[in-house]
Amino acid sequence: MTNRMKLSIACAALAAVLTATSSRALEPGQKIAATLIGVATQKSKGVYGPVGDRSSSGGDVAEGETARAFVAYGVLDDMTFALKDTSAHACGSIPSGERTIDYAASLAKDAAFIWTAEMRALPSPIGKVALEVKWEKWSRVGTGALTQVTGDTRRIEMFEGNRTILDVLSFDPPFTDFSYSNLQIAVEAKIVEDPALAAEKLAYDLWVEHVDAKGQTTRRHIEAVGSQGEAVTVRSEPLRFPVPNVRFADGTGFDAILELTGYLRGRIQTDGSVRIDLQAGRWTGVTRAGEPRRGGIGDGGKKVVTMNPGETVRLTLPVPTGGTGIYLSTDAKGNVPTPVRPDNLFTINNKTYYAGSQDSLILTVNRVR
Repeated sequence: MTNRMKLSIACAALAAVLTATSSRALEPGQKIAATLIGVATQKSKGVYGPVGDRSSSGGDVAEGETARAFVAYGVLDDMTFALKDTSAHACGSIPSGERTIDYAASLAKDAAFIWTAEMRALPSPIGKVALEVKWEKWSRVGTGALTQVTGDTRRIEMFEGNRTILDVLSFDPPFTDFSYSNLQIAVEAKIVEDPALAAEKLAYDLWVEHVDAKGQTTRRHIEAVGSQGEAVTVRSEPLRFPVPNVRFADGTGFDAILELTGYLRGRIQTDGSVRIDLQAGRWTGVTRAGEPRRGGIGDGGKKVVTMNPGETVRLTLPVPTGGTGIYLSTDAKGNVPTPVRPDNLFTINNKTYYAGSQDSLILTVNRVR
């Protein structure tokens, strides 16, 4: 998405005042699941296959605690110590009291590469997880002797469930072999659910509201149910607005389109309130009347609010910026005949077209009993 969209908070007409949120993502005693992961693309006889997780290991850590893990990949030629393939070799957590690389090497005695990571949970800002990661890459390629080749210590902040890449290994296997290419070593982090609340479910009632400069209101309704901590994808039906006095070459009219996408992640807190992590993206575009949006321009933002079950909040969005265009000669299949004439391009400036309008998200959440 382009152009970050700031979401301001206001109480809906029938809403109670929002409960104040703290500046920390974790409640006392809550833990982060920190995981070291190997991700690779299959390749066999010159044909690339799907990408997927090939191995992972880690642990659950409270703020200030450290999880240690390793993943090992690759097989060496017995004579030359050249890399033969990058298949998964071994992985595991490092027990307390063991030196990280010594323990990993004892379980991956013949692996071409070993990656280790020490992942310490840090104070996390609302809506994110934070880790300090000390990682190392060790290699036996070329000599057979295990030697550290790279690594560093870094602070990582990311949205829950996201990954950050630590290292990338490219390998082109022989044509006759099945192996992996484009091996990525990543760290993933997400919040561990409280066992007492893990079975809870939340019902989301979301309205997308657009009020134009003349006061006319258009709404779209989205209902969804998600488990405790589950990221629930939401997508509105497009809001369509006929553009006056402009038509395609075949006489068909124009629609300006607003469309919302994103996700909701809710967690019931120990005090009974619900913390909502809302990631919203708004797309604008212009297309033939009645046809789906093809392309467009997007903005987006993230907001975390704490509310009680049954309360309603209104999130007010700023007027869209940027602009989109389409050629008047575009046919019903989206094709543009050549040669393309620049003077045949029709554009909408969002700030001008939507001037005086107001977009809002109106959310109510309830526990599912």
